[in-house]
Amino acid sequence: MRVTRRSAEPPEEAFSLERHRDLLRRLDERRRAMVELLEATASRESVQTALATLDGEWSDMTRATAVRLRAHDVRIHEAWTHVPQTWNCPGCRRPKSGLFRLVSGRVLQGKLDDHHDHFVSYGNHRIKEVFGEVQLAAMQFHVQLAFADAQNYVGGFTRTLICPDCNTADGQGKMAITDLLKDDRDWFSFPIEDIRDFIHPPEPNQPHRIDPRRVRDVFLRRAHDRSLRTRKAIIDGTIRFLEQEIHWKSREQTESVQEAYDGYVDLLADLGLGGNARMTLGSLSASVQDANPKRWREPPKRKFTAPEAFLIDRYMAEQAPDRLRQLPPTWRCPGCGRTAKETVRYSNKKAEKGGFRLHSNVVELGRSDRSELVCSDCALMARNLAGEAGCTPDDILPSEILQAIRKNRNRRHLPAKFHATIDLVVKGIRERVAATAEEEWTPWDDLASDDDGFDGEEFVALP
Repeated sequence: MRVTRRSAEPPEEAFSLERHRDLLRRLDERRRAMVELLEATASRESVQTALATLDGEWSDMTRATAVRLRAHDVRIHEAWTHVPQTWNCPGCRRPKSGLFRLVSGRVLQGKLDDHHDHFVSYGNHRIKEVFGEVQLAAMQFHVQLAFADAQNYVGGFTRTLICPDCNTADGQGKMAITDLLKDDRDWFSFPIEDIRDFIHPPEPNQPHRIDPRRVRDVFLRRAHDRSLRTRKAIIDGTIRFLEQEIHWKSREQTESVQEAYDGYVDLLADLGLGGNARMTLGSLSASVQDANPKRWREPPKRKFTAPEAFLIDRYMAEQAPDRLRQLPPTWRCPGCGRTAKETVRYSNKKAEKGGFRLHSNVVELGRSDRSELVCSDCALMARNLAGEAGCTPDDILPSEILQAIRKNRNRRHLPAKFHATIDLVVKGIRERVAATAEEEWTPWDDLASDDDGFDGEEFVALP
């Protein structure tokens, strides 16, 4: 399959200096409006950080690219604004400035695509085919969960944002191996590492070109044909079980062990008992400590949405702990980098009169010479890591917390997706703490040589 390369400048649209200047004037107006908005709501330092990090029609990068590609207009899609200017496409690894495309009408387009595994469509297709829309709609929730688990088990990768050129290359790659995929083309998607392997070296602001021979080589070398057959067999087998009303999900939806523990931690944080105080309380309250320091790695099944902005504002004004409200406007958690408002979330403990209450706090973490205020979610993660590493929460560095979590705005942090990632973080903590302890410990022999207090020349034995 031969893939032709399109020019970054559509030849049918001649460049107009007048339209180009009109665009630059509009972009400058957007920039001024953005600065006014930030200056009215944020500190000077935050304004500069926001202008250098956030992205949109108003950004310097958009304007510079419009000048470089001589655009007449800009079209920035919403997903583009959700990632910072420093973002790189995880597929081709081009910087964001190289992902702009000049489309028809000399319009500068900033757009990102949601790349997902199309195999989920196979499961949806088969279960509708077998049960029908009416029966499927009436299926009990716990039975649907059983099928959803099977779908999650055979998923190839999580949804991710990539540049449209990588997403297009995925489709072109599948077209190049229709003889291998046959009827399964609709159920297959290449993961980003495969796309990266079969495209030619990417060029800025240009579409990708694929190498059909490398597409075939990647597909066969990574045994996608065999894994696709196996994944289909798992889905089909699960559906056969469901047809016979054989499933394994309990009808009862109860509070999980992790949810009970998280609620307890939230309550202690509200009472100002965080960090080492929580460990002391645990030793005072329980005569037998749980022996599984890794239980925190399994995230709770209950999914909380982020509170609405007006609820967060009300909480900060009326209910937030004094310690949280007294933070400077420029404060960000040294662990996760969230602002004070971004740490406010729903608690696992239900409010007395129904619903879920809001929660947030900050905790002092670290030794006296380097202690910092971190959000209560990061403090909890520090305690979890310390439990595994055999040290105290104050021994944990904010950078180590960040490595072990998937941070969330206005929601509880989740542990890193893979246990192996956390294993490496814990191993590094143990090695660092052990090395620090060795540096701080002074052998008695060294003390004796310094002050001659034991068996030195001036030593006098007691009678």
